Amino acid sequence: GRTDRRHYPLHRSSQPRPTTLRLDRLRQSYPRQGPERLQDFGGTTLAEVGENDLLPVVVMTGDGDPGLMQDALDNGALDFLSKPFDVATVRARARNMLRVQRLHRLARGQVESLEAQVKDRTAELADARSEVLFLLARTAEYRDDESGRHAQRVGLLSSLIASELGVNHRGVDRVRRIAPLHDIGKIAVPDAVLRKPDRLTTSEFELMKAHTVVGAALLGSSPHNLMRAAAEIARSHHERWDGSGYPDGLSGAAIPPNARIVALADVFDTLTHPRPYKDAFSPERARNLITAERGRHFDPEVVDAFFSILGRTRPGELMALSDPVDPFADRAMFGGSARD
Repeated sequence: GRTDRRHYPLHRSSQPRPTTLRLDRLRQSYPRQGPERLQDFGGTTLAEVGENDLLPVVVMTGDGDPGLMQDALDNGALDFLSKPFDVATVRARARNMLRVQRLHRLARGQVESLEAQVKDRTAELADARSEVLFLLARTAEYRDDESGRHAQRVGLLSSLIASELGVNHRGVDRVRRIAPLHDIGKIAVPDAVLRKPDRLTTSEFELMKAHTVVGAALLGSSPHNLMRAAAEIARSHHERWDGSGYPDGLSGAAIPPNARIVALADVFDTLTHPRPYKDAFSPERARNLITAERGRHFDPEVVDAFFSILGRTRPGELMALSDPVDPFADRAMFGGSARD
């Protein structure tokens, strides 16, 4: 019979989807030019039906226009039948398309399974990397900090400062993970120097200063960017804003940004906790010392960010930070909001 001029949209319902779709009545008055030909089926193109729903589309028509077949195939139809046709041919082509559909779904399932496996493996590797970093930090700090928490507190406080400075989510997490390695080079410092309760001699201080270079050498030998960033902090966290620090005498913006952050976090935590050579300072005394060193020892912007955090916390809160840590949850606890 003649091709009906009415427009028949694709049927949509909550019923199970069919395995094939037969379009046997098309508009005769479709546009003869332009990409919109044979695309407006209920707001869904043939290509969208075939790709998104994995639904083989067969176009069946009595229209003899050769351009119609090309349009249907270009827009996602898998087969095209012109009337009249015989039932055996239709069945054979339908079986072939269903076979293609099953193979397509099987391939997609295999891809999704592989993607899930890769995702799981990536998560396992990330966990293992975090654990290695954590253990490396503990290796050094247990010789210098009986509580075993200094490195982790420095990591968290550094991440809070970084977030306050507007560092993105990934950068904040990166600082939290690598800042605890800032003193890894102390594994090469003799206990007699590291735990000496009196003032260090000039030669002993030179030995102590060498932990920056040793730490950078240990971490910098890795090909991974994360470890190289940690090496940068290990080497430069004792540099001073005015250029009077060590080991390279860097000043101002020449000091790596993460090292400037860790420098303040390290000093604050060291001041407010006991060490073999000193008692713990009160938070007020530590704050006064840091204020005096703004623009001398410390980057002024880092100091301002740190004081902004202090202004939202109660005395002693920052000194009590410990694992497990989440820089964004803890920052929210202190009255701020994480920035991406």
